[in-house]
Parts: sequence; structure tokens; C-alpha cells
Amino acid sequence: MHIALNYIVQDEMQADFRASPFPFFALEADEVTDAGNISILIIYIRNLSSLGEVTSRFLAERELTNTAADSIYNTMRSVMADRGLFDVDLVELATAVMVGIKTDVATKFKEKCPWIIISHCLAHRLQLAAEKAANQVPYHVKYISVLNQFTKSLKYSPKLCRVLEESKALHGEKSNKIKQVFFTRWLSFNDSVQALVNCITSVISCLQVVAMERGTPGRALLHGLVQQMSCYSFIIMTHFLADAVGILGLLSRSLQRADLPYDQSKAIIDVSILSI
Repeated sequence: MHIALNYIVQDEMQADFRASPFPFFALEADEVTDAGNISILIIYIRNLSSLGEVTSRFLAERELTNTAADSIYNTMRSVMADRGLFDVDLVELATAVMVGIKTDVATKFKEKCPWIIISHCLAHRLQLAAEKAANQVPYHVKYISVLNQFTKSLKYSPKLCRVLEESKALHGEKSNKIKQVFFTRWLSFNDSVQALVNCITSVISCLQVVAMERGTPGRALLHGLVQQMSCYSFIIMTHFLADAVGILGLLSRSLQRADLPYDQSKAIIDVSILSI
């Protein structure tokens, strides 16, 4: 059934594409990993409809045997051939990754189609720049480690979760769930830091209570978390990141807007820099 539905959707898309008087198109591609740890290439196509409206549609997904540039490039070329898309009509390639210097996918397309425009996802470029800047602050790496130790302890300790909720009620603090953070996911990082800064007193208090109780599993780890999360550096970093990463989160969301005019992106970036 799903194969038949796939053919129907693809036939309709190709019919609409052929009906348009504008044969030119752009490809948007990204390489992701699914729940089974399998690399998947997802490809979208953007073109002008018969009414001159910009249309973006899902084109194909392909499992990748490896993520080398040659494999990704050949897979994309195969999809183009299957869908009847010609090199001469390709005007742009937009990606979140796969953009490098000499041996990347974008360069290979540029060699085949020298006229095309290469666009690197602005939100991904922001992530790379922010990650590189963060790595130059040694304590930031330690901060991430300490915060993730706490979120892991919270995940596997119903008692710690219960005491934290009681502590928040006692101190009149409210916040969302504090989740694990990653260098490469600034939106989730922002959500976690915002949740922590809104209940940091309750967090430290609940850690102290649970760590003092005899028979509590992992008491040594909890004692270590009390010392590290109650220190001046950790608290200051939490408040700093709540401000700075909050701005990065807003900027990232703005750059991912489907209706963002390209010429406005610089103005949004400049405002974010001034805010930081």
C-alpha cells in the first residue's frame, strides 16, 4: 500500500513540475541518523509553480551505506536521474552540512554545474560558530559535563525527582523539565538552561537533602554534584548562559523561518550580536 501511495504522490509531483513553465529547481538535502543508527539522506525540491509561486516538496529519502562525499553525491545524482531532473535546470543546492573546501558534496556539484548557487543553512552555520566559540572557554566544557551528570541522576532516580518537586514547591519556583544538553543542539540547550536557572535553588537544596540520606544509591556522585553546582562559577555560568544562549535560541529560530527574506538575516544577526 505504501509503495502505491508513494508512486501516486511522486506522479502528481512530477506532473505539476512538468506543467510549470519554469523548469528550474533547487535541491535541499540533509544527512540524518534514525533511531536504528542508520544514516539517511533526505532530499527536498524547490521550484516555481505554474503560477510563479515558490513550492517546496519532499523529493526522496535514501539509506546511505557510508557518509563519504562520493556516496552522498552519487545518491543525489541517482535520485535526480530517477525523477527526470536535469543538470541544466539545477540552480541551487542548499544543505545543513556537506559544505567544505575541496572534497565535499557541494564542490562536486559545482564541478558538474558551475553556475549553481551553494547555500549553507544559516542555523547550522550559527551552531558551528557558537560551538567553536564555546570550546574556547574551558569551564564551559566542564559545565556541560556537570549538568548532564545531574540530568542523568534525575532520570534514573524517582526519589531525586520527588524531592526536587517538593523543593520547588517550598521555594516557590517553577520550571520545565531539565533535559540533557548537547553542544550541537542550541535550542534544547537553551530550554535546559532556562529550566535550570528558574529553579537552581531548589536543585541545590534537593541534592543536599538526598545526598545526606543514608542508603541513597550514588551518594558520592550526589555529594560531588552538590559541591560543583553550588559553587560560584557554576551559578554565574548558569545565569550567563540563560541570557546568552537565550539570544542564540531566538536567533536560531528566526533563521529557520520559512518566510525569512534573505536580506533580513544580516539585520537579525547584527541585533543578536549587539544584544549579547
